[in-house]
Order: sequence, then C-alpha cells, then structure tokens
Amino acid sequence: MGKIWGSWPENSSFDDAVAYLLGPVMGLMLLLRGTVCLHASAIVIKSRAVLFLGDAGAGKSTTAAALAQRGHALLADDIVSILEREGEFMATPAVPHVSLWPESPAMIRGTAADSKSASSPLKQRLSPSNFQCDPTRIRAIFVFGERVSSRDAPRVEKMNAREQLLALVANSYGVSLLDPARRGRDFRLFGEMVQKVPILRLIPHGDPLLLDRLCAVIEEKSKTD
Repeated sequence: MGKIWGSWPENSSFDDAVAYLLGPVMGLMLLLRGTVCLHASAIVIKSRAVLFLGDAGAGKSTTAAALAQRGHALLADDIVSILEREGEFMATPAVPHVSLWPESPAMIRGTAADSKSASSPLKQRLSPSNFQCDPTRIRAIFVFGERVSSRDAPRVEKMNAREQLLALVANSYGVSLLDPARRGRDFRLFGEMVQKVPILRLIPHGDPLLLDRLCAVIEEKSKTD
C-alpha cells in the first residue's frame, strides 16, 4: 500500500488539503495504478449506478446529493473509477460524502440561499445516510449541458457517438499524461462504453429551485436498463 505526503500554505485549512487529496491527487494516483477514472458523481437508482458528468459548477454533486435526499444511495463524488467485468462496466464506491457549494443545501431544500452562504467561497462536505459500498453496474451516464429557461426544461437529449466519446475523454483524469499504449487502452474502453452504456445530455432549467424536477426526470430515465 502506498503513502502520500503533503503540505499546504498557512492560509489554507486542513479541510482544503483533504478536498484536494480526495479529488485530483487521488485521481492521479488511481491513474498511475492503471485505473480509469472519470471526474463525475454517481448515485444508485434501482440497484444500478447513474453517473453525472459536466464542467465545474454544472451541478453534478448537488444533483447527487438531492437524489440521495430522495432515498437513493450515494456511490461516489468527484472521482468515479471504472471497472470492466465480463463485458459490463462497473462504478466503484469512493468516500461517503459529497462536496457542495454553500448555496447547494438551500437548492436541495427548494429554497433560496441566504446572502451569507451565497458569498462564501468554501465548499462543505455532506454525508448522506445511505451509501453504496460495492461496485455497481452502470445503467446510464448523464452529461450536463447548459442551463436554459425554456418550458420543456429540465429535459434529456440524445447524443451521437462522437459526442459521447468526447464527453468521456473530456471528463477523464489525466489522459494527456498517459503513454500512448495506456492512452489507447483508455480510448478503447471509452469506445466500448459508448456501445454498451446509454450516455445522454441532461439540460437543466436555469432556475436552481427546480432541482426537484430535474431529479424526477433523471429517475424516470433511469428506471430500466
């Protein structure tokens, strides 16, 4: 078992260091050990894993926390490592918490954040009561798109194979750091995932208070294999 040593500036807290350790540092370590990792959040719906990809601030962790609040088990946040077993793709559990911006708990409650929370630059960790401890077959992957204000949002859209592959590559850890052979291995795995796992674009509404409606759309699309 390996060990990691680290130090951090005096103006940073231990919690800041832990957040960095459990995010990019752990992603890099898993990459060096040959594990493919996605920068994603994952929840378990109907005994299958549902992953969320997207840019920073897209709402991955907030959505996972909101679904956990609705009774679904959290599987991972920030880092989701991928295993292939007999042609099926599994998401593995990570630490049992989600890292949320201060305004996120208010969104999950369906209320507006107070001014003090909205102005805070620090994330906070939330530990749901229900956590999945075993690798879980991936049912679907949702890629967050841009927020819109149209009446049909939130909604789910299809993506073509090229868009799906690019989404997986763009949200993977350290692909540019790999040697050509390992990079090719990861690309082949992503190509197989595109063939076997539904990858859909998720379009949220611009109103963050409609998070509950977004969760309902995800649950509806995640009912069956």
